[in-house]
Amino acid sequence: MAATPTLEDVIKRIIKNELADVHTMMPAKIVTYDPAECKVDVEPVIKTLFSDETVIDMPIIREVPVNWLRTSTASLTFPLAPGDLGKLIFSEKSIDKWITSGALDVPSDPRRFDLSDAVFEPGLYPFNESPLEPVGESVVLKFNNSQVTINPDGKIAIGNNSQELLDIVDQLLVALNTATVSTMMGPQPLSIMIDGTLATLISDLSEIKGVLA
Repeated sequence: MAATPTLEDVIKRIIKNELADVHTMMPAKIVTYDPAECKVDVEPVIKTLFSDETVIDMPIIREVPVNWLRTSTASLTFPLAPGDLGKLIFSEKSIDKWITSGALDVPSDPRRFDLSDAVFEPGLYPFNESPLEPVGESVVLKFNNSQVTINPDGKIAIGNNSQELLDIVDQLLVALNTATVSTMMGPQPLSIMIDGTLATLISDLSEIKGVLA
């Protein structure tokens, strides 16, 4: 005969059952992406495990807004594709009305931490998926083979695997600075003909040209 549960056991069971429907954050992968609407259908990548060791798949969550890094005047976006990973964050309250209008309003219902109130943030990957390695104190933006590096001293580098843009500009300015033009007095340095502007540009460029990380 089973033992009669104590009041403590009953309270713990109630709390555990309630917490089963509370969602906070979980990793997920994109199933489909609508760039025009900034919405994704996503599949959580961690299954649900019950106390009796039953395991079930999480459902695909539809039309989840993508939480891009942005303000009223600036933003950062990049391509997303099926299979890309990120994290789902679940709102404490229903966001149905707010996500549509942005207005201060009463929630449509009292649900809390619900699967239907998810927001997707791209970028959460497991350690075995080539983790990103910060490059010293530099800020690095990469896209395929292209890269922008901003160094702590304020210098900038823009390029790809084989070329750096400001290096090319520097080489062009140096070549022009040593070039000559034909005049009535014979060949004259181009730099003199344009009042030494090239030398000034070369000097200015050296103040901003950095190295790719």
